[in-house]
Order: sequence, then C-alpha cells, then structure tokens
Amino acid sequence: MTKPLAIAENLLITLLLSTFPCAHAAPPAKPAPPAKPAPPAKPAKPSKPAPEKKDLTFLQLKNTTYFVPNQAGILQPITMTAGSGNRGSQTMIGLEKAAFGDLNKDGVDDAAAIYWLNTGNDAYWRILGAFISRNGEAVNVDNKTLGDKVTILSVAVHEGRIEIVLTDASAGAPAKKTLTYVIKDNHILQVENVKPAPAPPIVPTKPGGAPTKKPVVNGNVS
Repeated sequence: MTKPLAIAENLLITLLLSTFPCAHAAPPAKPAPPAKPAPPAKPAKPSKPAPEKKDLTFLQLKNTTYFVPNQAGILQPITMTAGSGNRGSQTMIGLEKAAFGDLNKDGVDDAAAIYWLNTGNDAYWRILGAFISRNGEAVNVDNKTLGDKVTILSVAVHEGRIEIVLTDASAGAPAKKTLTYVIKDNHILQVENVKPAPAPPIVPTKPGGAPTKKPVVNGNVS
C-alpha cells in the first residue's frame, strides 16, 4: 500500500470515529432507599367479660337492698343486714321465707323472697319480693303486697312460676289460698291456677271390642 493511500485510510477512519462515537457504559443504578419499618401493631382491645351467671342464695337475700313500698305505694330502698333492716324508726322489714328457681329463663336461679313490713303500728304486712340474678348480684326488680292478715305456709318456684300457699283472715275465718305469679318485663304478674283436666273414664269393653253401654255419671262408670 502506498503511503498516500494509507494516509487517506487513516483520515477516513478518524472521520468515521468522530461521526459515530463509541457508546459509553451506562452509569451504575442508584441503590434503593431502605424500606421504612412497619408501624407497630395496635394492641387489641380487651374483650368485655361475659356476665357472670351465678345462682342466688339465702345469704344474699339476708344482706341486700329491698325496694319497699311506702304508704303512698312509692318504692324506697332499705338494705337488710343479717336478715333485717329499717328506714328510720317507723319502717322495719325482715326476711321470712324464700324459694329459688329460674324466673327469667336465663338458666340461673333467681329468688322469691317473703318478707314482713311494719310501719310503726300493729300491722305486719307480708310482701313478695322478686329477685333476679344479675352478674351474680341479687336485684329486687318488683314487690307484691300479699296482705297484713295472712300467714305464709309455703313458697316455691316451679317451672318459672312462684307458688305461694297461705291462709288469709282478712274476711274473717282464715281461708287457705294458693297464689301463682310469674315475672314478665321485671314485673310480678298474678296468673290463674290451672288445674289439669281429669282423665276421661275408662269404659269396659265387651270381648268383641265394642264398649258396653253403661252411662257415665260424674266421671264414674255407673
């Protein structure tokens, strides 16, 4: 190759390189910023404890608050201690009898308490107090005056009903009565005593299976 030709080729290469420069390497990627720490989890709110279900006892009834009707029929609180209590010197109460059973269908034994009330005279009124178990505490939801000339023979709770057997001398000679009450919407309601209907008489049959034609008089086969 002649010298002038070589010089021409070098000039051409130089021209080409100046027109198309060499690609430069890409700059290194910037490092990702550090991840922000997650905020701490909020503590869970403590759940409310379930209401305590606890049967009432006679000891509780001897040491709790009764809402006692005054002469105007207004209920006023009196707290018993060891089975008796008072409001001033004119109003006194005392626990006489009690029975226990579920009165509001919550699976816990409530109470029917019989207590006497004296307002400073010779009369001793007998009162039925209904107590519901709420979180294990005895709550006097209602009261029912039974009379001042009654003698309580028994009190029981059966299938949600309060059954009281007493004698009442308000009309003269003592008369035996059975009173039945239920609790509805925290009120004592009296219900009629329902007696089971007598079973129909058994009529003897003939050997062929047909009943004999004997008359039935007052529930007995004559």
